[in-house]
Amino acid sequence: MNSDDEAFEAFEEYCDEQVKANEAWKLRWPNHCKNCEGAGGFPIPQTYWDPPDYDICVCTDKGKCPRCMEWAWPEDIENMDVPCKFCGWNWGHGKDDAAPQI
Repeated sequence: MNSDDEAFEAFEEYCDEQVKANEAWKLRWPNHCKNCEGAGGFPIPQTYWDPPDYDICVCTDKGKCPRCMEWAWPEDIENMDVPCKFCGWNWGHGKDDAAPQI
């Protein structure tokens, strides 16, 4: 087996693990926002710095938690950078905040 075959097999194994992790996350959080997959927004790909600029999802813009979809924050809150009081979702700072990417 050459190094390309080994790399491909490792990549396939990684993908399989990500699919399983994604499915498990969705089973744990069945009410998550289907638009942002629990992330709360979307990175803007045109940015060239790290972290990239971020467009907020309509769920968090309305005050709903993207992971549990509870009304976690009032729409007029000035500092939404606090964890969800229902499930602990924490703006991407928590290990389990968003569905694992495939």
